[in-house]
Amino acid sequence: MGTAVPPTPPMLPPPVPPLVPDLPPPPTPPIRQVNYWAVSVLTSRTMWVNFFTFVAAASTLTEFTNVIPAAWQPKLFALVALGNLWLRMVTVRPVAFIPFSETKAVLVPRVGPPAPTKMEN
Repeated sequence: MGTAVPPTPPMLPPPVPPLVPDLPPPPTPPIRQVNYWAVSVLTSRTMWVNFFTFVAAASTLTEFTNVIPAAWQPKLFALVALGNLWLRMVTVRPVAFIPFSETKAVLVPRVGPPAPTKMEN
């Protein structure tokens, strides 16, 4: 009985250098979502303004013409439009269907500044 000879490892070709050796590493992908704290839909100013917008719009139906006088309706809708514009400027938090006094962590798509554009003279 002879001694067993260990198997030899297979022959491999030498490593090939990269075609373009000095490239920087690829950039890390940007964060696509951000964690925000949502408030209850019942505490949302936007939800309440939109609810009253619905009530004002429904009051223009034939069945409800006596609720808001016809002369007031254009002024009311102009006021509602200005209220929605104001809310777009001051509202930043998402809403969720949760109890009145709670908050909830939600993932929101990240919105960054727009890409710079070349100004031509």
